[in-house]
Amino acid sequence: MNKQQNVLEKTMSLHVIKDMMQLRFAEQHADFIANNLETLIANTYCVAPVRKAGHPYPLVRRDRHNLTPSVPPLEKHWEEAIFRKWKKVEDGLDPRVPFRKVVSYQVMLRETNKNRRWGELDLLGATAKNIPVAIELKIYPKEYLLRAIVEILAYGVAIRKAWSGIDGCPLRSQWASVVGKNDSLVDLPLAVVAPALYWQVILSDSPKRTRFQTPQPVRQSIKKLLAKMQCVNYPLTFVEVHAEPQPDKSGLPVIINAVVKDMPIQTGSQLAPCFVAPHKAAQCSAIHLDANPDNADWIRIVRAERIARQVPGGLQIWKNAVKKAGGSRNGALVVFYTLLREAGIQEPD
Repeated sequence: MNKQQNVLEKTMSLHVIKDMMQLRFAEQHADFIANNLETLIANTYCVAPVRKAGHPYPLVRRDRHNLTPSVPPLEKHWEEAIFRKWKKVEDGLDPRVPFRKVVSYQVMLRETNKNRRWGELDLLGATAKNIPVAIELKIYPKEYLLRAIVEILAYGVAIRKAWSGIDGCPLRSQWASVVGKNDSLVDLPLAVVAPALYWQVILSDSPKRTRFQTPQPVRQSIKKLLAKMQCVNYPLTFVEVHAEPQPDKSGLPVIINAVVKDMPIQTGSQLAPCFVAPHKAAQCSAIHLDANPDNADWIRIVRAERIARQVPGGLQIWKNAVKKAGGSRNGALVVFYTLLREAGIQEPD
């Protein structure tokens, strides 16, 4: 095991950071990502690949029939079983699970093999309002929880960029023709989905440290990260899938249902559930990602927003800049001043 901590930097993209996660240093890594979340999202948005117009995203899938039985089932078996279970109906889905159906699987995000760190999205779901839901499937506890979170967040940012149609195939129009029209993409829900055994191991409450268990301090840091993700429009939900003890003859798990999985946080001698997926905007009111003097970009953001309130149409220009930057206020700074100049607006003294 590598005992030296991988050093994360503010210039990195999340799709690079995901491969640097270490359970031994998960607390430090989670804190770093939370404290620099908007900057990292902006970095990721800039480098995320978008498929060309002639290479659409695979939103239409059919059942795979070339699967070979495996004991226990492999990830591809779980993936196929989940797709078959919820491709048309939401039978057995907890009402709190963000996706109400699964649209596709193995959705290739990259256009060419030059973007090797951008792989395939395991599953792509849809809410009741036809909003896409990026889903990361994990079945092996050695795949750490923080890595899963960072990976699906990177993929969510890539989907948001593809939705805009920048530099390639407009996912929004393709989605409308296959799934249904939805022009609003304020929140882009994310989900980490795993069978019960995975959650039993990584969220074990055993007082004796077990292999792959997520320690309590790490859970506290992950809780903070999830709250900040919620506030920048990437709400994430943990989902536990239940299946029969034995797979079917083709090796597919026989899925019963899926429920939202809370992450227990220890406070003294009590265990308190971490509310994984808050949905009320009011719950974010106390969290100001950029209103932190320790953030080097905080002063510049405050200044830009003050200017936006002072010049004609400035607030709308600021909103447009944030939208173009994928929801990042930090990433919107350069765009904002460019839009001001294009509109012939001089910055006030």
